[in-house]
Amino acid sequence: MKKFDLTILTISVLVLALVILGVTTSGGGHSAATVATVNGEKVTEQQLYDAMKQKYGDKTLSALTSSILIEQEAKKTGTVVDEKQVQDELKQLKAKLGSEDAYKTYLERRSYTEESLTTKLKELLLVQKLTAAYNKQHNSKLTPNDYVDELNKNAQIVISDPLLQKK
Repeated sequence: MKKFDLTILTISVLVLALVILGVTTSGGGHSAATVATVNGEKVTEQQLYDAMKQKYGDKTLSALTSSILIEQEAKKTGTVVDEKQVQDELKQLKAKLGSEDAYKTYLERRSYTEESLTTKLKELLLVQKLTAAYNKQHNSKLTPNDYVDELNKNAQIVISDPLLQKK
């Protein structure tokens, strides 16, 4: 896969983790559920969430907002990726990896399920289609990364969490 693909895949895992933790802690209070114990001292979900947000939050939020912008642009332009296209891309990936074991290892190393990978492949195919259409319309040669950067530059994104605001 291309660098763009791997970066998006990696960041998506972090997005998913933060979303899951965010959902479990969104009740307004701090979650006291214990996720680990170190020499008798508890580590709570909230502590884990706060540490992940502080360390990975900006990249994760960027990936999440980019995904939303891609979906919005696809909806606006009527760009779709059908299931057959996603399955074809998945078959190509499996063929490139060479075996079912190599594919399973690929998923494990990236903390993906087949479902989360197919979701990400769909997004990547959407970006490719949107980029190609944009380049044709504007007689330009943007890469998918450049195209997503343009979407972000032209979007109104308001970050309300102080930990995630750029300094």
